[in-house]
Amino acid sequence: MIPKASVKTLILPGETTASIEVSPVWEGVDRPTSGGWVLPATRTDLVKRLALAIEGGAACPNPVVRTDVNGKTYVDYGCVILGRRLNADLKRLGY
Repeated sequence: MIPKASVKTLILPGETTASIEVSPVWEGVDRPTSGGWVLPATRTDLVKRLALAIEGGAACPNPVVRTDVNGKTYVDYGCVILGRRLNADLKRLGY
């Protein structure tokens, strides 16, 4: 099970400049999105590398389909990329 990467430009509340949200999107579950990373719009290099890592299966290891208390399915996964160390984590993963 490998997700697709969703890349969206947005302006966060209280901000005047755009940001880019990158998140994994899973198929075959009731709740296809959960979590993600928000980056400055100027860091398109990191956005591209992060999207490649997501779609390569490296950013969201060990995915497991779970069911919440309302009976909706979602994907629970490990996270090996932290926002503050995004560049270093992507390099470590080969992206």
